[in-house]
Amino acid sequence: MLGDALVAFLSSRRAHDDARIDAWRFELATADRVRIGMRGGELGGPYGAPSAASRLGGSVELRWSDGRTTRATLTRESLGCSPTQMAAWRAEAIEVEHRATVAPPAECPIVQMYDARVAEAVHGSPDRLLDLVSGLGAGLLALGTERPDVAVVAGAGRRRVVTSAGFDLAWEETTFGLDASAEDLYAASFATRRHPSDGEIEQLADDVAETVRLLRRAESPPIGASGVLFDPTVVDALLARFFATNLNGRSIERGASRFSPDDVARQAVVMRPDLYLTIDTTLPFELATSPCSGEGVPGGRVALVAGGRLMTPILNCEQAARMGLAPTPVARGRPSLILASSAPPLDRDAALAQLHDGVLVRGLMGLHTQPARRGDVASVAAGAQVVRGGRLAGRTDVLLRFNVFDLLGSEGTAPVRFPASITPGRLAETGVEVRSA
Repeated sequence: MLGDALVAFLSSRRAHDDARIDAWRFELATADRVRIGMRGGELGGPYGAPSAASRLGGSVELRWSDGRTTRATLTRESLGCSPTQMAAWRAEAIEVEHRATVAPPAECPIVQMYDARVAEAVHGSPDRLLDLVSGLGAGLLALGTERPDVAVVAGAGRRRVVTSAGFDLAWEETTFGLDASAEDLYAASFATRRHPSDGEIEQLADDVAETVRLLRRAESPPIGASGVLFDPTVVDALLARFFATNLNGRSIERGASRFSPDDVARQAVVMRPDLYLTIDTTLPFELATSPCSGEGVPGGRVALVAGGRLMTPILNCEQAARMGLAPTPVARGRPSLILASSAPPLDRDAALAQLHDGVLVRGLMGLHTQPARRGDVASVAAGAQVVRGGRLAGRTDVLLRFNVFDLLGSEGTAPVRFPASITPGRLAETGVEVRSA
């Protein structure tokens, strides 16, 4: 089995420089990946040439008898467990403030993260992926778009997490990403752990073709527009930048977060009372899904914020031990956080009608540079879409100014259901300054 040699080596409690390995844990993964692309309506070429790659990697943590800890990356070379590698691991050992106990055996959820159809496409003939790319490209041309770009990236592999306390779990996993765009105006994607259905591929093509048709015309935003509909991609990015950062246990401990240990202890109000912010690693075939973290913390669903109140930070084993709390599951991909409401979401068409005049925003430039602790955003939304009279219109560039925390504390926002998205979008009728860029 994957990693057996490393298990045997670490279990022997090897010593180096009068210090032995007392406890350990590692995560090891293999992955095969195939990529096939179309650029400007043509398969292959210098920017879309088919490729295949295999990788092996992971991480290891060693607890030495003298109280020091080594945290290192695993590579094919390091799995040889040679005396040279042992010396390198020992040389990297550092003092840590608190060493949490490595994870013991635990019951982990059974999750769906392996699609045999994807694995077959990766390990077998590439014809299926070639047909998908060429078929989607031809479909986009037939729908009236020009210069379509299509790319599919499929992956299949195996992962294993083991600790010296007896936790040992291995599983197979797949990933599938399909991106389609046209005329450098609009891009849509399908990114999960399973192969899309024919209906989902057709829906992706229809979305790209219809949106590109509208975005070909440049417009000015409606006069006096102040409302914004954020699509799920933007909501994901805002949650990752402002909430994942501020809810990180290490940031809270070190005073680098908007929230304090006292806020955690008293379950401070940080959002509207109808809002819930969760980590969920059990969603079928989502990239976030996993039966456990790399430390052996069982996956699951945990509320970081419930009813607007802060319930727990995002904690690994070490941070949890220091704060006297339970470690949290770790999302391995999108959605990293899910913002939900006890109020029912609006359908997208109903949200557009309620917005009436405003903009639909699918991306914000330079979001990673915005001050996470304050939550202030001043960003250009290039290629936003005008909403006029409750209907989608042409493209526009706008400058948006708002505070994320104020926005989620006010009554002027509502969740919006978008097709084929776990994460709701967000309608903000007030609290956002909209200007032409």
